[in-house]
Amino acid sequence: IGSVNTIVNDGGKLTGHITDGIGFVRSLAYEGVELRGKKLVVLGAGGAGTAVQAQLALDGARELSIFNADDAFLDRARNTARKLAKETPDCVVSVHQLEDAARLAEEIASADILVNTTSVGMKPDDAKTLIDKSLLREGLVVADTVYNPEKTRLILEAEANGCKVVGGKGMLLWQGATAYKLYTGLDMPTAECQKFQASQAR
Repeated sequence: IGSVNTIVNDGGKLTGHITDGIGFVRSLAYEGVELRGKKLVVLGAGGAGTAVQAQLALDGARELSIFNADDAFLDRARNTARKLAKETPDCVVSVHQLEDAARLAEEIASADILVNTTSVGMKPDDAKTLIDKSLLREGLVVADTVYNPEKTRLILEAEANGCKVVGGKGMLLWQGATAYKLYTGLDMPTAECQKFQASQAR
């Protein structure tokens, strides 16, 4: 995907890894969300978004519809689509402008999972969302990579409309656990981390 966030010294050779996409997919699995064979709409094509898109395709998504604003990252999304067409031909990838509201509504209507990988909804802009709540239907899984606040406006409105939701703290935890394993060869005590996290929230 063109970026790394974890570097491991393998006997003097530095090897770069990206844990964001793995962390996101593990957060879905932890919440009981099946990815294989599903259609996803992914909002955003920045660093985290690209990592998520690549991992979704590698792990068996049937279709990805990527939406990004008409800016430099739109070309990045198109480049990602070309790479995935070669590396994961069983996953159909399309790229659209976020400003195309009709197409966005159409793609969400036929999707199994909606993912926000943009910073929209993050403090101090936590009153914002990219998705009109009328598009959030029961049966749709809605996931956000934003973890501050813990529940974004998108997540709150999805819950209110009967969607299953996956917040951004899970991705944060599991990408950290992936990095921990790469650094140490050991499994991170994620249950202890979750207990601590819960105690701090009270």
